[in-house]
Order: sequence, then structure tokens, then C-alpha cells
Amino acid sequence: MLNTSLKNQVIQHIYQDILNGKYKTNKHVKEVELAEKLNISRAPIREALSELVNLGILVKYDRRGIFLKEITKKEILDTYHTKGLIEGFLASDFVLNATQKDFNKLDLLVKKMGEAAEKSSKGCVNKGDEFHKFCLKYSTNDILLETLEKINIKSHILFFDNWSKLYTVKDIVLRHQKIVDALKSKDIQFVENVIKEHYNETGMKIALKI
Repeated sequence: MLNTSLKNQVIQHIYQDILNGKYKTNKHVKEVELAEKLNISRAPIREALSELVNLGILVKYDRRGIFLKEITKKEILDTYHTKGLIEGFLASDFVLNATQKDFNKLDLLVKKMGEAAEKSSKGCVNKGDEFHKFCLKYSTNDILLETLEKINIKSHILFFDNWSKLYTVKDIVLRHQKIVDALKSKDIQFVENVIKEHYNETGMKIALKI
């Protein structure tokens, strides 16, 4: 069995290179270069590239190699719609188990997200990721959590490149405070609807930009 940890390290390395602008659409992602740079065998790299192809982030062409894929409007909408469905469903566990301390933590994360958005795209994305992961702290459905984690890689890339064109810092804060307020209501159906709307809106905004 291939080293899953190494495979995930390669995925995270490629993901960060995309966020940092090293890979642009249709950029050739070379297996040999990655092996030399990361000083690991080509087996986990091959597995990582295969997974990123399956996720729709990379595309493989026969006799040409693997490239960063140009994502279509439908893929953007499907990605964010699916993310909203899964996260909205999983957030019900937070509603049933959250303490006042948890809600205080979410309020603080929203504040920190706004502060991070003032400084950098990367900081905003990282704080947003921390916020959404915290909303899932009580979730135990490993299959859905793993699926969501994979979708997050794709959605983060799309959001990272576009968030400053879509939302002001004030918008970022208000949108996430709306999720916090929904969670505080302890109305599971309301929470699901708010989270689905949160992601569907972003997906539609990004799709209109490309």
C-alpha cells in the first residue's frame, strides 16, 4: 500500500502552489519535478496526481501529461452546491451539542476572519477554513467529512482567486455572522438552509466572474 501521508503531503504541496500562483490554468504539472523537489519516490506523487484528476482540479491528456484544469461554470456551481448540502447536514450535530463556549468561539472567529481579510487573501481563506471546521467539531460521519475535505480543496482554489472581487471585508463578516446566528437559533432546518444559501451564492458569483 502506498504511503497515504506522503500522498496527502503532495496534494497539499500542489494545492499551496496553486494558491501561490505557481500553477496557472493549463500549466503542466510534472511528476519528475515534484519527485525531485519533494525528495520522495514517484509512487505517492502519481497517486496524488490521480486523486487531483478525479477531483477535477487537474486533467490528464494522453501522451501530453497532467495539467491544471480550467474549471467550467457548471463545475463551480456543482462544487459549491454539494459543499453546502454536506456542510449544512453535518452542522446539525453542532446545533445539538454546542455550548455557549462554542458560540463565543465562533463569534471570535468571525471577528478574526474580518481582521485577516484586511491583510491578505491567504489569511482570509485560512480563517474561513478554521471557522467552517469548527462548525463541524461535533460531526462524526467520517465518509461525509472526508468527501467535504476533498471538495474543500477545489472550492478553496476558486475562492482564493476570486473572494476580493466578490465580497468586501464587511460582507465576509456579515455572511459568517449569519451562520453563527442560525446555529444559535438551534433550528436545524434553518441552519441547513442558511449554509446552503451561503455556498450557493458564492458559487453563482464565481461562475459569473469567469
